[in-house]
Amino acid sequence: MSLKIFCRSWNNWLGLVQHVSSGSRTAVRLAPSHGRCTLTCGSKDGPARGLARARKHGTKSGRPSGRPKIDPATEAAIREDIRKGGKGLHKIAAEHAVGTGTVQRIKAEIAAEA
Repeated sequence: MSLKIFCRSWNNWLGLVQHVSSGSRTAVRLAPSHGRCTLTCGSKDGPARGLARARKHGTKSGRPSGRPKIDPATEAAIREDIRKGGKGLHKIAAEHAVGTGTVQRIKAEIAAEA
């Protein structure tokens, strides 16, 4: 939520900036125009707090945040194809109807395990 404060002099503006931004993570932006300056203040913590709350308490719809995981059987089949070798990344992804990023992630997990 933004708070717009109109001030007539730089001294008032500096006093407001010191008051608003003391001890908090606050975004302060100055836009001078026509002898006035607009001070817009907003907290940068808002989105992070909202995401943390959604992870802890769940969302309004009840669905979890983030992308759903792939089926464990599909992941096991991809792991098997990677270990066998002989197929490229794109070929494995196409055969299992997943993205190449998924295959890359599984391949990196296999490399980290070894």
